[in-house]
Amino acid sequence: MLVFEHPQYLILLITIPIVIFAHSLSIYKSKRRAILFSNYEAMKRVSSKHKLPKNISWIVFKILICVLFTFAIAGTTLVYETTVSDADYILALDASGSMLSADVEPTRFDAAKQAEINFINTLTKTGTKSRVSLLTFAGSTFIHTHLTYDTGPLPDVVKSLNISTVPGTAIGETIVNGANILYDSDKVKVLYIITDGQSNVGVDVDYAIKYAQRNSLVVNTIGIGTVRDPLVEEDRLSSTLDESTLKKIASETGGSYYAVTSSKQLSDIFRTSIGHTQGIYELDLTHYILLLILALFVLEWVLINTLFKMIP
Repeated sequence: MLVFEHPQYLILLITIPIVIFAHSLSIYKSKRRAILFSNYEAMKRVSSKHKLPKNISWIVFKILICVLFTFAIAGTTLVYETTVSDADYILALDASGSMLSADVEPTRFDAAKQAEINFINTLTKTGTKSRVSLLTFAGSTFIHTHLTYDTGPLPDVVKSLNISTVPGTAIGETIVNGANILYDSDKVKVLYIITDGQSNVGVDVDYAIKYAQRNSLVVNTIGIGTVRDPLVEEDRLSSTLDESTLKKIASETGGSYYAVTSSKQLSDIFRTSIGHTQGIYELDLTHYILLLILALFVLEWVLINTLFKMIP
């Protein structure tokens, strides 16, 4: 799919009909002038077999250059889905009180932390050129580490994470913050969200999805625990896993949704993703388009001075 950084410049494509009209008018005037020569019919018989191809080739050159020039100044980017070995990751963990539920042993929160630690350790051992950032979220998002290649110290950071006292589950805000953190990344951008609840504060999820799409952010959502779980004894809190929203987030950003009810399932998700990450890749075509325009100008000059050379 082609994406344009400055789509307003696509209006320049209206120059194509103008080019066609100008070329047709030029041909018409040339024929009118040629009638002044007494030997016009003889010249016509000699040149007619080359005339149509010449005219067609000339106008195709002009149209192609107009289109390419417009695409160049509009900032054309090719966006496609691919499987890559390296990506930049954000691990976002729900730190609301309901994550203390023990239906996933030892607790949802501790199981998720251990899965993140295993993922980071595997990245470190494999030597992939990936960066990692750590977030937690409850009623707002907390950035614990920015993107870093130095993944060695990150397991200790994960171990130090605690449940938040800020009420709520800000999934939309987490997606927007994740996209902002990965904004300048030239790799596939992947956000993992582990949660047992539903977005109920902060940024609207639909807006967050569109924001992720504009920034080519792949969001993988992981629903941990049962859809409806018992009260958490420590805080007397309950949560409802909103699977439909988590599936929507993943589906519309090119990611996947996972439902997990055990520590092993959670670890397996992260383990199998390393080296086989499905993501959205962006290729800026502007420089290639400019080189192609230059090549067309050179080819046009060569043709004008050889095959299409005018007889004086």
